[in-house]
Amino acid sequence: MHQDLFEEFPRVFYDGNCGLCHFFVRFTLLRMQTPFVFSPIEGKTFCHLVQTKNIKTTPDSIMVYEKKQDRIYFKTEAILYILHSLGKGWKCLAYLIRCIPLCITNAFYDFIAKIRGKIFKKPKTACPVLPENLRKFFRE
Repeated sequence: MHQDLFEEFPRVFYDGNCGLCHFFVRFTLLRMQTPFVFSPIEGKTFCHLVQTKNIKTTPDSIMVYEKKQDRIYFKTEAILYILHSLGKGWKCLAYLIRCIPLCITNAFYDFIAKIRGKIFKKPKTACPVLPENLRKFFRE
């Protein structure tokens, strides 16, 4: 794929120090119907986005930046955006979760975010260990 094409794909930002985020990135990579580009929130791309969009506070977990719509999805909305994009049963799951009020799903998201370090082992690197053919979807 041409380098410029990658810039048009939705970008998934994740906590490079979180085992749950690494799991979710690998889960997404193996099921994605349309490509995403992945970047750790500790990287240059995320810092540039935060400065450009004048973002004051961000969660230290999964976020999605959709360049075409110039929209950033946080917490539950980010997870639902990704699940919807995976197609098949994941899209149905996203629709079902959307039936639950966002305040409830975000509270559950926050709860999981608080305990994730106790459940998932901290990764050794900011990027998940992946086969060579999937590494092209990562940018710093």
